[in-house]
Amino acid sequence: MERKKFLHVVVIGSSVARGSRACNDRGWAWFLGRILREQKIRLTNLSVGGANTKSTIQRFQKLVPQKKPDIVIIGLSLANQGILSQQPYSQQALDSFLEDMKTLKTMIEAINAVPMFGGTYPNGYYQQLHYDLCITVDEEMRSWGVPVFDFMGATAQPDGTWIPQYEFNAGHPNDEGHKAMFDAIPIELFTQYKQDHEV
Repeated sequence: MERKKFLHVVVIGSSVARGSRACNDRGWAWFLGRILREQKIRLTNLSVGGANTKSTIQRFQKLVPQKKPDIVIIGLSLANQGILSQQPYSQQALDSFLEDMKTLKTMIEAINAVPMFGGTYPNGYYQQLHYDLCITVDEEMRSWGVPVFDFMGATAQPDGTWIPQYEFNAGHPNDEGHKAMFDAIPIELFTQYKQDHEV
């Protein structure tokens, strides 16, 4: 196996992955990048507000392969997918999310990178049903053999809304919420990968 002098992680997703509503955009991905720098692992964040799976597939093709990443983290929201557009929820949005996340997994593997997914996370408009759906989605994605960060377990109430001290607004965590999301990321995944691949 070819061993590398450094490793590169790319994060691509929506506003929460970008760090929106955190002070100076220092969200969960920023915290991750800071601790990975201590291990000499670079992190590039390509996330933009409002992204969903369809737009991320398009942006991935244009932006990610040229970065030559070793690991790609997808950080997207079911709310951006339109799950709240119908009552009790949009099955079409749910199905398209899973289908497109599987496509993104394939695209990541096609550039010889390792996929990781930021899991689903709360929304101030969610109800118990949405929480249950988020857990089901996370479990389904884990069944593909992809690490899925447990953001819901770290930041959600049982009805799928934010734990109050973690909420900035319905769609975004505050500084404490971003830190709680970061704390849910198993850093050993990156440590082990580095041990296996670096010089």
